Amino acid sequence: MRGKKTDGELIVEIAELLKLHRPADIVAVMAGRLPRRTLYRIIAKLKAEDEKRKIEERERFRESMHQWATSRLKNWQSRKRYKKSSDLPSNLRRVRSN
Repeated sequence: MRGKKTDGELIVEIAELLKLHRPADIVAVMAGRLPRRTLYRIIAKLKAEDEKRKIEERERFRESMHQWATSRLKNWQSRKRYKKSSDLPSNLRRVRSN
């Protein structure tokens, strides 16, 4: 087995610091705890995960807007304007004749 496992709490701490500070500042803060290269790799992975999450979020939003638009279009198309009683469906004609 190569290398050591990085503690999950450290990764969470780095993620919190990444929201407020630049990567170089994070490396300076974590100087004694982890090697620089490891920190930069963790930061790159965290940024890639954030970017992937944002892309997935945008795609979900785009899909929901598409579904909303198609449902509105279907509703609009289903509401026909009946000009004469012969245009009405047979089940409605029976009700209307009474």
